Amino acid sequence: MIDHVCLVVNNLEESRKYYERILNMESRKSNTDSKTILLENKEVHFFITERDFPKEYIKMQHISIRTESIEAKRQELVEKGITELTMGEFRQFRYHNYKWIEWQDPNGIRLEYVELI
Repeated sequence: MIDHVCLVVNNLEESRKYYERILNMESRKSNTDSKTILLENKEVHFFITERDFPKEYIKMQHISIRTESIEAKRQELVEKGITELTMGEFRQFRYHNYKWIEWQDPNGIRLEYVELI
């Protein structure tokens, strides 16, 4: 099982504020890299690091967070001003198929909540 990932962003401070507000995450600076922060809440944890990469590369990233209720998360996102949401189902895996709700962060990174079906 994968434990965490590191997302590459163009603006560390803007991204930190976004993830704290939208996903209720706590952040702190990395002890080893001044351009990296750690983000966590009770559901997920990951790193974000600032690098000067082309926007096309940044947009290729994707993070998926498992939840018990897509509908509850949809309501939370709308309450926080996220209105450009896409929903659907994915049924191509053998063991982990899911319903999903997706949006993009300010960097264009695709974020989604998934509910197993």
